[in-house]
Amino acid sequence: MEALHASTNRQLTKKSPKSIIVEELSIHFLQVAQIDDILRIRPKVISEKRRSALLDFDICLDDQQIAKAKVTSQIN
Repeated sequence: MEALHASTNRQLTKKSPKSIIVEELSIHFLQVAQIDDILRIRPKVISEKRRSALLDFDICLDDQQIAKAKVTSQIN
């Protein structure tokens, strides 16, 4: 979850520095992963408004999707 939060901040503050507050985070696990597995997180901004943003994350292991996450955040 901390990696998703950091990725959300990185994705939304590319253009200009903003204060980001994660309001809602939901993760759907499709397969299991081991502790030492290296995961790739692919963020995609679905919508970004003046005060909020919705991001979609694909979490992959060796180019196979193992989880999907949606993050709703407030922009201050």
